[in-house]
Amino acid sequence: MSKRCSAKNKSGKRCGAWSAAGRDKCALHLDPGLAARMGSKHGHTKAYPSQADAVPMEPPKTAGAVRDTLAVTMAQVQARQMDARTANTLAYLATSLLRAIEVSDIEERLDALEGTHLAQERTFLQSTPLDSETRGGER
Repeated sequence: MSKRCSAKNKSGKRCGAWSAAGRDKCALHLDPGLAARMGSKHGHTKAYPSQADAVPMEPPKTAGAVRDTLAVTMAQVQARQMDARTANTLAYLATSLLRAIEVSDIEERLDALEGTHLAQERTFLQSTPLDSETRGGER
């Protein structure tokens, strides 16, 4: 007896799947309704249903808050309170959030430096006398 399914597919070729133990057909061809039932479930069930006891999370605003959130996420995965797929998504989003926080911090520091530089420049220009030598030697 062959270990491959003896049923034919739509094109007339053999199925090619392994046959069930002690049978000449695979599990799908032994139960024709099985494939229909499997296909009817596609897209109609949530892979990860929402948890009723889940507490809404405040979005982290600093790199330290992102670190703390990731630490809590790791602990929840280890305790089987969160699935690894959700944790992976949170870690991916945390990477983007950290980059955005870093850019925002740099922009704030640059704005502060530009403000300080502009104030110093104004002070310098106000303290410098306008005489003929500073105007390029005009007489």
